[in-house]
Amino acid sequence: MATKKCLRSTCRGKPRQTRITETYKRKGSPVVVTIRNIPAVICAACRFTTVDDETFTEIERLLGIFQKSDPAWPPAKVELDYKLAARVKQAA
Repeated sequence: MATKKCLRSTCRGKPRQTRITETYKRKGSPVVVTIRNIPAVICAACRFTTVDDETFTEIERLLGIFQKSDPAWPPAKVELDYKLAARVKQAA
């Protein structure tokens, strides 16, 4: 997934593969989901961050589990590890 130059046309930085942590909160939902170890590419100069299509689809799938939560539920903080969650999907 790594490219040799930043995807932003105004930047001359060099991207590098890494893993990131992102926190998601859906409007109207009491659930906050933090996903660790997401594979990503970050530009060393401007910090522009991208994920590939497969990773994006997997994040959407993981978040979809919590999007159907009832607003009457108590607030919850959920932490997931991307690598472990992907393994569980493959084993199922």
